[in-house]
Amino acid sequence: MEVIIGTYEEFLLGYKLLTNESSNFVQSFADKSHAGPLKCVAVHGHFVATGATDDRIFLYDMRSRKQTNVSLSLTSIIIYCSHLLCLADYFVT
Repeated sequence: MEVIIGTYEEFLLGYKLLTNESSNFVQSFADKSHAGPLKCVAVHGHFVATGATDDRIFLYDMRSRKQTNVSLSLTSIIIYCSHLLCLADYFVT
């Protein structure tokens, strides 16, 4: 299991749960792509999408642990349960 969190310090962090005798969390990745506090994180399959106060959405492929796309012209972000909905003109790869 892996826990994905966004911070007000502009970081996206991942922690893996090690299922041994003590069940510890170990940091699995860290990324600082946003220029403002992260406000939302959505996960679907191996993709993670993040939205922040910098009005951009980043899409990460967790298989490679790399950013794959970014939306530079964000109009709005709506979070509903496990869905990240956004209105944007295009994604830049």
